[in-house]
Amino acid sequence: MPKAIKQQESQEISLSQSSNMDGGEEAMGLLIKAQATAAKNKKVKETQCLSRTKDMLDGILQACAQDYAKGISELEELYNAFQMELAASYDRERKYWLEAVVEQENFKDSLEELMRICHESEEVREKEHIDALAVARSGINICFITTTTHRTCLVKKLTPWSDQPIQSTLQISYQSYAHRRPMILRRKESDTDETVEVLPSGMGYRNWRGYKHPSGVRLLFPPRPQSRQFSDRDKVYIAPSGVQKERIKPEHIFVLPYPRPSPDVFLRKPIQPLKESACTPLFWNAFDLRGAGSCVHTHSQHAVMATLLWPGETWEVSHLEMIKGVREAGTGKALSYLDTLVVPIIENTPFEEDLKDSMDQAMKKYPNAAGVLVRRHGVYVWGNDWEKAKTQTECLDYLFELSVKMKLAGLSTKLE
Repeated sequence: MPKAIKQQESQEISLSQSSNMDGGEEAMGLLIKAQATAAKNKKVKETQCLSRTKDMLDGILQACAQDYAKGISELEELYNAFQMELAASYDRERKYWLEAVVEQENFKDSLEELMRICHESEEVREKEHIDALAVARSGINICFITTTTHRTCLVKKLTPWSDQPIQSTLQISYQSYAHRRPMILRRKESDTDETVEVLPSGMGYRNWRGYKHPSGVRLLFPPRPQSRQFSDRDKVYIAPSGVQKERIKPEHIFVLPYPRPSPDVFLRKPIQPLKESACTPLFWNAFDLRGAGSCVHTHSQHAVMATLLWPGETWEVSHLEMIKGVREAGTGKALSYLDTLVVPIIENTPFEEDLKDSMDQAMKKYPNAAGVLVRRHGVYVWGNDWEKAKTQTECLDYLFELSVKMKLAGLSTKLE
């Protein structure tokens, strides 16, 4: 009996072990299957992730390619626009310089024509000049009048008993250098007849550098050296406006006192309804503010060009030898080669008398200036007497011309 029981238990144990082995194998199979499924799912996820990453990178690369293409297109457009602007700028510069060359050629031709006309009339002018000097030295009272197509210059000789001028003839010419304003004299009773006789020959048209006539110059006899005050007997002689200058006669001349109490005061007026020169108030600036004995106004082309090439309120040059011919304030000591010459520039106005205030302000702002430029118009210059005013006008005109040429050549007109 016990033996049978043991066998039965042994069989049960064997069955149990066999059952356990079957369960383990089944579990192992499930585990392997689960691992395989997990591996498969992982691979699918990795594949999906890689696919999404690839799509994202492709999108980024495509966007970058589009941006790059767009940037290249914009750069090409900018480059093309720059090339077009550069070509247009070159064309403009080339056109400007061609026009400048043409203008220079035209100016050269005009200058040669003027010189030809001057040479042709040399003998006639020499004879008339000699005749006028001969008449002047004969003791006859004379009113010397040099006329131009623009304005008249007047030099008057008086005797102690007469204020009436007697006409004499000098050269009448129509050359285009006649761009200066009336010569007007202020004569003191203390001036000698010799002084008055010498004055016409001194301001003769032969003696002006670059000009064929002394017109455009307003002259005053200077006061005595020991006194800068003008006496109440000073007289100013002014040519009229609106009269053909080759037909000016002594009876057309205005005689004004200096100082002048008011614009309505005259020592003598023409019988005809004429008006005094519009330059009168501006000439007065030179005499009132600088104590000058002479004032010059020109319509020089060189002065006008200087005002166009210097857009500011001053024209300045330095280190040029001709600066020595200009004086401080026009009436002081001579400048040196090392000095910087400064001439103020004022804006032009429709009417010349309207320049008085701006000229006054410029002269006060630049007390050492020997003249005042008027943009697109000309220049006013003054001096202690007519000889110095004439010399300074010629020196300044030379410097205007030279500075314009230096500026157009790209050279500096002012050295530090």
